[in-house]
Amino acid sequence: MPDLGNREEIERKTDEDPDIETIKDAYTFTLDDLNSYFDQTNINFDTRNNLWAKQNLRTGRKHGSDAEPAFPWEDASDLRPFVIDTIINENVALLVESLLNTNLTAVPVEGNDIERAKMVEQFMHWQIFQEIKDIRRQATILANFQEEKAIGAAAVLWDTRIEEEMKEVSLDQILNIDPENPTTGEQIVALIQDKERINEATDMLQRVFRTVSRRKARKMVFELRNAGITKVGMPAIVHNRAVVKALSVDEDFFYQPNVIDIQDAPYVFHAEYLTPEQLRAKVKTDGWNKEWVDTVIETTIGKSPEHHLNNINSAASIFENTLAIDVAKGFVRVVHGYEKATTEDGIPGVFITAFHPDVEGWGMSGLLNYKPSRYPFVLFPREYRTRRLMDTKSVPELGKGHQDEIKIQMDSRADRTTLATIPPRYHQLGRKPSNWGPGDSIGVRRRDETGFMPIPEGDIGGSVEIEQTMRNNMSRMFGRTVDGQNEKESIRMQQFMVDTWLTNWKEVFNQVWDLHQQFGEDSQFFRVIGSNNAEPMEFIRSSGTERVDFYLDFSVLNSDAEQHIEKLKLAGDVMSQFDRSGSANFDEYMKIFLGAIDSSYPERLIRPTEVAVEKERKETQDDIAKISSGLSVNAPENANVDLRMQVLNEYIKGTEDIPANDIQQRRRDEPEFNARLEKYVDQLQFQKQQQENAVIGRIGTKPGNALPSG
Repeated sequence: MPDLGNREEIERKTDEDPDIETIKDAYTFTLDDLNSYFDQTNINFDTRNNLWAKQNLRTGRKHGSDAEPAFPWEDASDLRPFVIDTIINENVALLVESLLNTNLTAVPVEGNDIERAKMVEQFMHWQIFQEIKDIRRQATILANFQEEKAIGAAAVLWDTRIEEEMKEVSLDQILNIDPENPTTGEQIVALIQDKERINEATDMLQRVFRTVSRRKARKMVFELRNAGITKVGMPAIVHNRAVVKALSVDEDFFYQPNVIDIQDAPYVFHAEYLTPEQLRAKVKTDGWNKEWVDTVIETTIGKSPEHHLNNINSAASIFENTLAIDVAKGFVRVVHGYEKATTEDGIPGVFITAFHPDVEGWGMSGLLNYKPSRYPFVLFPREYRTRRLMDTKSVPELGKGHQDEIKIQMDSRADRTTLATIPPRYHQLGRKPSNWGPGDSIGVRRRDETGFMPIPEGDIGGSVEIEQTMRNNMSRMFGRTVDGQNEKESIRMQQFMVDTWLTNWKEVFNQVWDLHQQFGEDSQFFRVIGSNNAEPMEFIRSSGTERVDFYLDFSVLNSDAEQHIEKLKLAGDVMSQFDRSGSANFDEYMKIFLGAIDSSYPERLIRPTEVAVEKERKETQDDIAKISSGLSVNAPENANVDLRMQVLNEYIKGTEDIPANDIQQRRRDEPEFNARLEKYVDQLQFQKQQQENAVIGRIGTKPGNALPSG
């Protein structure tokens, strides 16, 4: 067992030679330390899903045996009150909504380039919510882990996927294969054309195209010699982007329970299930140890770790004859051990080693090349009770007692209804009537030889009241509004939950940004859905390390559409009345307002700014052409008056290089043309006057020509 408090013991001597036994011991030690947490997550799962031993999911009734009779009787009620599951689902819905609709702000740590910060905000919004294709699914899984298991984890990784695609290669391309050393291409072409040197030409093509087999390389030699062209698989980047993956602390991700900050942990472990094909591919793509890979596949495929087997056996006992799912079936489980250590040069870093606890050696090992040097994981505790991350309670832990009492009351009322409908019957021994039911005749010698037992007295109303009290207590516990509770307190609790969630996502954003700074494309074109920009924007990566802080903000009041719209109406009134410098962005306001009504409205109903401007300009030019041809055209309502007047002035006055003298002459010589033009201008000016009158109606007089003080 390693002494994890001794930093010298985990010092790495070389990048490629891990102390694999120490890493395995640390893994075993960590799992042993988490046993109580594993037990609790099993209880949480059963509590959320209303599972218990000897349960019959088909009938919802209790069934026993001669050795173990059902209590209180055979076929008694065994209801499943999904109260905790409902609370978790509601919390997950709110948390995911808050992330997908968060207000993202980017603040450069150095400098004050506002335009650059705005570009970073838009780019990161696209990077997280559009480029990461399954972010909604991962966020939903992560929120479920957080609420059900008290804590979840997010892996933030960079994924560059390269696949081969068939491309044509000609002798001319072979000739210029090495521009810095032209003789290389000449030598290869000469070998290809020499019929006596086929083997040498084959060897050379294998060295140039490293992924081809000898048989394929030989075929390429003949095709190039005879036709001057061949086809070969060339590596091409399929995608190059960040990946965010939700991890469960009892299945996928493990760390010591005494950790205060995950970045200070000496070891963390990430386990994943891979198919044999995926594992063998890593030999070719990532240089994994082939012998180790073959051994792992041969000896461990389909095997689960011990604490997973315990879970499976527990599930089997609950579901009786129902088959429990074994997630390892057909897969190989590989553990990635991350450790904070220093190289032989004294450079601190994060090292990663792929291993299997039951197989000697390792698949790969080396220094993780992410900068800055840190674990690529972010933890999501549901709450912070102490400094330790593991000191957090889940929804099932907090609500189990209440849900159990609710079940008791529900079962008792169901059983009482059963007794009232079919109460126990009595009759003389050996003289049981053949039929019981409405209209049946029962022959007896004396009265009262048969009958129904009296139903036990009890107050159903009291049971209902007890259940409602339990539900109200749970609602208050988890920030739900109930009768007699201050609504502001409920909102405050939900807002606190959302703020905690988004604060952890802030670290995810920071890690995604740092990874893009290191591995992203130098230049990328993107377009944010819902943006008013018609054309894709270009994001240019900075040459150095650009430090940015991200802030995420969401108000839980925005979840109530009616309240949100009322707030926006109030904001619109405030902007209209108090905007002294014209700084209010009413275009953005309209987009937000329509989005509150329906998230699809801004994209469908609002034109991008440049498109709207171009459309207004073209329509004005079309109106001028109609006026010039002899038509009397009315100015459209709700026109962009300033823009249309600008287009008219350009038409009437021309430019400095080419003055519109011909238009001026025509206005003088053709009164009808001039009248049609002035009518159009007068209508635009009337609209402008109406807009000014709206201001006069608010301030009482015609606006002055200077801004007010203060």
